Amino acid sequence: YYLCGGFNVLGRDVSLARNHFTHAEYSEFIEKANALSKNSKYHSKIFQKEAMRQGGITTPRVLFAQGKATDPDQRKFDQALEEIVGQRVVVKPDVDSGRGRGVQILKVTKNSGHIHLQRDERTVYSYSDISKLYKNAFLIEEVVQQHEWYKSIHPHSVNTFRIWIISDQRQEKYVLGYLRMGRGRRAIDNQSAGGLVSILNADLKLGKITDGGLERRIFTSHPDTHMAIEGNSPPMIADVITFAKKALAAFPGLAFEGLDVAVTAEGPTLIEINPMPDRM
Repeated sequence: YYLCGGFNVLGRDVSLARNHFTHAEYSEFIEKANALSKNSKYHSKIFQKEAMRQGGITTPRVLFAQGKATDPDQRKFDQALEEIVGQRVVVKPDVDSGRGRGVQILKVTKNSGHIHLQRDERTVYSYSDISKLYKNAFLIEEVVQQHEWYKSIHPHSVNTFRIWIISDQRQEKYVLGYLRMGRGRRAIDNQSAGGLVSILNADLKLGKITDGGLERRIFTSHPDTHMAIEGNSPPMIADVITFAKKALAAFPGLAFEGLDVAVTAEGPTLIEINPMPDRM
């Protein structure tokens, strides 16, 4: 983790790397905290969404969901999206594939009496195409209309916080957080998919921006939009952390989570949870 942590670029002593978990140690910690061998259901985004609904946690509205145990149904698919032809939606696999793989923002269209999902002029998916692409397990949800400040950072992606929360004797504690930002015209903000990260300092102001490469290039402003990031107090950050603490309670059996939280004009909204968040 000396290279992955950016210690070589940041000029930190190699001995600091010894304070980090190895992969095996982290996996052992996660199993102890979350018992994922028993709570594998939380890997399903469809299950997560239902837990959020029952827990009263604000989250983007699900428009259509198809799990592996659900019979394919073209009619329900068409009916679910009929009223939003022309609008964009988020399509994602039910089970997290890591690094944002499979997450797409597509336009709802209608052709020959059926709903289609369009990526660009050349790529249009029928219901059958989508079902095959996602192996009959996917969900479609509304696109988050993020707060103007966050949109200004990189308008092509929803720029989210990853907030780590741990439950210690039934008290939820904030561990750390960082803001993730997209690059180029990418619709996702995952660092492993080319996105950028700015860690929240102890005073909840944002630090320098780093990318996901081994060289860990460092920026003080977004390299595409040139919006200043370092030293800023992001809007509603205290609300984001309070919201994340509350959200952990919606997932019984999990004591440690990385929660992906977007910020709208109305406040925080939970995109999804990560029972085994990326090591940072």
